[in-house]
Amino acid sequence: MAKDASATTDNRPDTDSRSETADRILDLAQERIQRRGYNAVSYGDLAEDLDLTTAAIHYHFPSKADMVEALVRRYRQQSAAMRKALLEEHDTLVGRLEKYVQRFSSPLRRGGLCLCGVLAADESTLPEKLF
Repeated sequence: MAKDASATTDNRPDTDSRSETADRILDLAQERIQRRGYNAVSYGDLAEDLDLTTAAIHYHFPSKADMVEALVRRYRQQSAAMRKALLEEHDTLVGRLEKYVQRFSSPLRRGGLCLCGVLAADESTLPEKLF
C-alpha cells in the first residue's frame, strides 16, 4: 500500500494537509482546554458546538489523546513560525519581546491560559500517550 505523501513519518496528517473540519475541531478544543482544562472538555461538547456528531470528531481524532497530541503539535508549529516572524520583523530585542508577550498574553485576555501550562497542570490525569 502506498504511503500518503502528506502524512508525517508517524502516519498522522501534517498540519498543512489537515481538513477544515479537523482545524475547526482543534480550534474549539484549544480554546476550551485553555479555559477549562483537559478533563473538562468532551467530544460531546465539541460536537454539539460545532454541529457535528461525535463520530465525525472520532473520524479525525480517534481518541482525545490523539486530538490533544495534534493540538500540541500544531501549537508548537505555530509558535515556531511566530518566533521566526519576530526575528524577521523586528530589529530590536525590545520590539521582539513586546510582540512575544503580546502573543502569549492573548489567551489571558480571553479568559484562558497557555495551552502547555494548562496541560502541565493536568499532567497527573493525562493519558500516557501524551508524554
